[in-house]
Amino acid sequence: MLFDLNPKTSSKELFGRERELEELIRLVRARRWVAVLGPRMVGKTSLVKMAMRKA
Repeated sequence: MLFDLNPKTSSKELFGRERELEELIRLVRARRWVAVLGPRMVGKTSLVKMAMRKA
């Protein structure tokens, strides 16, 4: 398979999402409600799972 469609488990697999990841971590730590919206297969689940692990 050319692309792995499963959610990513390492921050180095989230290419170009550092700013979004840091913002999401900040909001989670502040106990804010957050909605992550976007088209299918763009990494929403991976981003949220990574933020929850780091928060």
